[in-house]
Amino acid sequence: MELNSGNIIDQINFRAWTQKRPLASDGAIQTLQKPEEAILREIKREVSGRRILDIGIGTGRTIEFLRGISRKYVGIDYSPEMIKSCRKLYPVHDLRCCDARNMSIFKEEEFDFILFSYNGIDYVSHQDRLQILKEVYRVLRKGGLFAFSSHNKGVQNFNRFPFDWPPLTLNPIVLLRNIRKIGIRLLNHLNNKRFEFHTDQYSIINDSGENYSLMTYYITVEEQIRQLTQIGFGGLVRVFNLEGDEDGDQSQSFWIYYLVRK
Repeated sequence: MELNSGNIIDQINFRAWTQKRPLASDGAIQTLQKPEEAILREIKREVSGRRILDIGIGTGRTIEFLRGISRKYVGIDYSPEMIKSCRKLYPVHDLRCCDARNMSIFKEEEFDFILFSYNGIDYVSHQDRLQILKEVYRVLRKGGLFAFSSHNKGVQNFNRFPFDWPPLTLNPIVLLRNIRKIGIRLLNHLNNKRFEFHTDQYSIINDSGENYSLMTYYITVEEQIRQLTQIGFGGLVRVFNLEGDEDGDQSQSFWIYYLVRK
């Protein structure tokens, strides 16, 4: 059962993020996705100068955008390597190593806006996901806003395998690199596929992320709204597809962005 595999799912994903994920650098991508732009553009005036929590900062992609909205900014990541690297780039910012499943370093209703971007909530077990939502609810003030993204189980053929093959080439060096990459992908998939778990509402699958080294949570929009409601979020749950369109076509959007008020 998935509940019993929660620890191994966490181990697989933590190893992938900390060992294979590129560390923050001057060359790291520092852009927002279209739904992030749409959400921040809409709420910017409301949360300007307010207390902001940025969960899962990774390479620091969102730091400067959120700091531009408010100096009362805190960024966290559960990877010590990520935090150490980001602190070198942003030494004056408040960046802390913290796991979203246990944010006891923050008091209740400490933040006015919380962002958990890049599907970071999708790399824990089902029960841990619910625990994260509970912690976000606890540290968010009443009336505050929470935005996050998640993989969309509703998209057709969401669990594609085999993976996309590299293009054919006559260059022997490139060919050897491609063969090696295929071998890594196949080995990772064979090792991790056994931990997959499926229900009608959500699935945890070994998708193509990081060369099949991750276990990723996919959820239907309806189930995600239900989870938020069950946790206690009472506001309207607004939904954005990858084009940044609210309540637009979700059938081909692998990621869905959610914006909800406590």
